[in-house]
Amino acid sequence: MVVFQHSLISLLVFGTMFSPEVPRQVMIAANWISGIILLLAAFQLLSDLTALTLAALRRRHVLIPTLIRYAGGVVAIALTAFGVSQAIRVPPAKEIELPVRGLPEEFDGYRIVHLTDLHISRLFHAPWVEATVERTNAQ
Repeated sequence: MVVFQHSLISLLVFGTMFSPEVPRQVMIAANWISGIILLLAAFQLLSDLTALTLAALRRRHVLIPTLIRYAGGVVAIALTAFGVSQAIRVPPAKEIELPVRGLPEEFDGYRIVHLTDLHISRLFHAPWVEATVERTNAQ
């Protein structure tokens, strides 16, 4: 439960949930562990519901093999690691062309950059911000 409360604990102790006193690796690890626990809980619920359904259909007790539970753990670890790695990477730039009816000709080819919800903090520090700005400016 401490892992799930890391934001609240940081807020109470340091005054912000993205405190500079909390190392980036600790924040990444806390998010990774939280994700693993959530996925394990979801997988457990799914396996229990499956066992319950099979038990009701077969009218006898059904056991979930230990290998399936271990496989669920490995999948949870891998999926969460992938998810966290995607969350902390420099976001890809995406170009979207929007046709605007009645747009004056002098605005043809006009470009707008939209950056939002970057959460610049200890987790997303200066090198990440610089790389994001560089990638955006390259567009």
